[in-house]
Amino acid sequence: MEQWFFERSCYFRPDTVRLAASHLYVAGGLETPDSERDITMGGAYAVSLSALPLTAQYVALGHLHRAQRASANGTVARYAGSPLALSFSEEGQAKSVTLVAVTPAGAATVEEIPLSAGKPLVTWRATKGLAQVEQWEEEGRDKNAWVSVEVHVSHPLTPDEIQRVRSQHPGIVQIRPVTVRPEEPEVEAGPPPTIEEQFRRFYASTHGGVTPTPELVRLFLELLASEEEEETA
Repeated sequence: MEQWFFERSCYFRPDTVRLAASHLYVAGGLETPDSERDITMGGAYAVSLSALPLTAQYVALGHLHRAQRASANGTVARYAGSPLALSFSEEGQAKSVTLVAVTPAGAATVEEIPLSAGKPLVTWRATKGLAQVEQWEEEGRDKNAWVSVEVHVSHPLTPDEIQRVRSQHPGIVQIRPVTVRPEEPEVEAGPPPTIEEQFRRFYASTHGGVTPTPELVRLFLELLASEEEEETA
């Protein structure tokens, strides 16, 4: 790729507009890498800033979705960015198009023109559960946006709950439940529980909260006592 740039740049004539375009990663943005090691971004190789054709008046780059400059050695190079947000990772990014004016004898001038059309991407983080999402829907929140919902729940959402949320806002494109365990009550420090108390807790935890009957507790203690007597003998 770098050799391709150098070879093509030698064909520029001084009496013509000298432009170059490529769809690639330029390593380091505005900073030149400190080493000669291979650089990759997202599995694709990146070229160094020094590979840009020095005789070009403007280098139009494509690949990165955020508009940004990548200039070096007097060459004006720029990513115009995507005109629309393509994923929720681009939420809040200002989108634009780039207008470049250039003549054979002069330097390129660049104007960034903001875009306002299209629906914005918005993420809802409902830390108070499904009721909070439904409240926002009733309020008409972000009714003209594409919405990603992150809702904190204590149980998996049922198909009916998901359908109810989607039906109230046509812009909801994904719902991501985040399971949150309820906070356990603080237990005051005290003497360790007796064997009988441990048995009662264990039984309740394995039987859906049902406490053992007095007869069952008595049988457990009798078996435990007989076991201890056999070990002592």
